[in-house]
Amino acid sequence: DRSLVFAMSGFEGGPDSNPWLAGVGTAVHYLLAEAFELDNQKAGKQVWLVEQEVAIKPPAIPKGPVDLFHIDKGLVIDHKALGKTSLDEIQKNGPGVVYETQLDCYGLGLAQMGHQVNTVMLACYPRNANPNLPFLHEMVTWSKPWDMDNAVRAVKRVETLYLRAKEL
Repeated sequence: DRSLVFAMSGFEGGPDSNPWLAGVGTAVHYLLAEAFELDNQKAGKQVWLVEQEVAIKPPAIPKGPVDLFHIDKGLVIDHKALGKTSLDEIQKNGPGVVYETQLDCYGLGLAQMGHQVNTVMLACYPRNANPNLPFLHEMVTWSKPWDMDNAVRAVKRVETLYLRAKEL
């Protein structure tokens, strides 16, 4: 809730944010964006929406970029650069409600733009991979069918937080 209220209020980061980890994540996103834009060029058409900004209606919801969307498959992909402990946890128990809801909300934003959304996926890249293993051997992916109802519930929750924060 605190992170959502900070985002809705226009604050960036906070006293407990770690710029190094954010920088690694930004670098991974940049490299992946370049790779998928190159894939679009090779295909001669737009197969992927890369870093597509979505703004969920109503406007109380903070807008943000969807990392990757495969247009024909209706597949939303969110990239995460994570340490081994987080990768192991996601592989064992799934990503948890926060990531699931974030993915479903990305799907809602794309659906509101007129796209058919079918599946959401978390693509987790090892931040500190073992150099003795094959490339991306430790990568973890998780996916599920897109749940519009989950996204709508989240939007209602954020609207409530927005109104409370506005009162304060």
